[in-house]
Amino acid sequence: IVAILKGKGRAVHAVGVSDDASRIAWGYDGQFQNPNDVGPLELNLRLPQKGRSLGEPKELDPSISYARNLPVSLGGRSLEHQSLGPFGYWDTLDINKGGNRLGRAERGEKDGYTHNAYGFLPGGRNILSAGGHGWISAYDLKGRKLRDYNGHSGDVWALAVSRGGELLVSGSDDQTVRLWNTKTGENVASLLHTSDGEWVIWTPQGYFAASPDGDDHIGWHVNDGPGKAVRLITAAQLKRHFYRPDIVRRALQLMSAAAALKEAPDITFELNQLLNRKPPVMKVLSPEPGHSQEAASVQVRVQIGASIDPVQGFELTVNGRRINLDPISLSDGAAFEALLPVPLAVGSNTIELAANNAVGASAASLRVERKGKAPEAVKGVLYMVAVGVDDYAHFDQDLRFAGADAKAFLKALSARSQGLYKRIETITIAKGGALDPTSTNIHKALQIFKNAQPEDTVILFLAGHGINQGADYLFLPGDAKFNAKSKLWEKSSVIDWRQLHSAIDQAQGRRIMVVDTCKAGNAYNPRLIKDADDAFVTVLAATDAETLAQERPALGHGVFTYSILQGLAGKADVEPDRQIKLRELADFVTANVKKLTDGKQEPTARLPRKENFVISSF
Repeated sequence: IVAILKGKGRAVHAVGVSDDASRIAWGYDGQFQNPNDVGPLELNLRLPQKGRSLGEPKELDPSISYARNLPVSLGGRSLEHQSLGPFGYWDTLDINKGGNRLGRAERGEKDGYTHNAYGFLPGGRNILSAGGHGWISAYDLKGRKLRDYNGHSGDVWALAVSRGGELLVSGSDDQTVRLWNTKTGENVASLLHTSDGEWVIWTPQGYFAASPDGDDHIGWHVNDGPGKAVRLITAAQLKRHFYRPDIVRRALQLMSAAAALKEAPDITFELNQLLNRKPPVMKVLSPEPGHSQEAASVQVRVQIGASIDPVQGFELTVNGRRINLDPISLSDGAAFEALLPVPLAVGSNTIELAANNAVGASAASLRVERKGKAPEAVKGVLYMVAVGVDDYAHFDQDLRFAGADAKAFLKALSARSQGLYKRIETITIAKGGALDPTSTNIHKALQIFKNAQPEDTVILFLAGHGINQGADYLFLPGDAKFNAKSKLWEKSSVIDWRQLHSAIDQAQGRRIMVVDTCKAGNAYNPRLIKDADDAFVTVLAATDAETLAQERPALGHGVFTYSILQGLAGKADVEPDRQIKLRELADFVTANVKKLTDGKQEPTARLPRKENFVISSF
């Protein structure tokens, strides 16, 4: 065997719904020999509830029980499959009572051929059956079809229904788990989980929530016109319009994506508009793949196709460091070529380039080798802003150690990074720090990142309360104001996540975010991790979607920051070489936080795809 070509999705052969309908579960292994044969459950997902966000796929917790197959006997009635048709499938499902047949549900070539999984819905008045080619159907007790559940594109192998009867979960050869409203037949959402741990959950209208790279795995085929090849546009390309965890969350709460969409603010684009408006089409013309040279920069020539929506600009990173391009002349929508100068380091260079317009983005990646002897490393500047908010003027959940965390983090990293940088510039925004943690001071401090050059490093540390408000994620300064009448935080008094992200995303050089803001329910926002990772920003966050950050008086810090301080002091030095690399620190912090909290807090780390740089020495 020379190579095996294998996708990252897998057929789903088992599904389940927890007894309280707060979680769904699924599994991939299955030895299907008879209808209703299912394999073991392997993974689960917490569904959103009041005050709690959508979770992330995790390994199954054996302490939680799940409803699996629908019952085949209920209220004195029973179901029995037979092969009576011409194709040899289990095409016939008899509904019996007391030895008598009450009705018969038959499948044929037009509706899935076979009954792969079936059973009674709660109450026993209706029957569900999963068949081939994506068919799921509901029947009455006479075998008359009531409705179809349309969405799957492959054979459906497993069904599970919540105890209340409203939520249906199905698993299919098409590699998805789908959630349905049993009463209306609406496909509420679909879930794809890949073998490398990425995931995406989306509504039929295209709005999605995803892991940082999960949105690369789904998309839409769009017809570009007669004689032209169909074009695949991925969810990742449409992120600016369709990455809406708030809509997905509300759809699952209402059991209706259509109803959630009616409530949603700021709907700026719909999938049917892709027939006329599309993200840019970008092609790298030169250099060729595997190009090698001695010069310190390379000219990357790109071609942009004609579009109704003209290109608004390019974004460039080299080896994970953002590089600002000089302004170039952009077209009014006509096709054009652009020549982009890209600096190179000695050795292998990974160049990531994106072109953006009002619809979305198109990205390209290439590697260029720069030959020669590496010059003595140029030391850049380290810019650090550390924010910690303990006391809130208009919020009744003061914290104890956020300010101490910010000051200790900045002090420790400054002391242990002296030899790594030309100089270190820091701003502490905390009670007793250089600035008080007000909205004005935080905005002002973030301006320091504009000074960064490609060889520099910027670090933003945030500790305090984060709040979800509709589709927005807000960081609360000490002077944040809550409007009792509107029951909303006043935008002028809080720090919108977009402002934080813009400050660090637009900074040149290496960018790092250390975030400890999930200290209360409804505080986790997946956009924080997703946006940063998409912009090649390194992220260390105190929690995942299902845990809260803990403070421990005995430690004098939050558990997350305490673990960082311990790691920087040397406990993360695995090699050992008296240097702490980023991956060493992330691995130590993750393990130590889990240990100190007995698994009740689990950090999240999104690290550079290639570079594993030294963050401190001792």
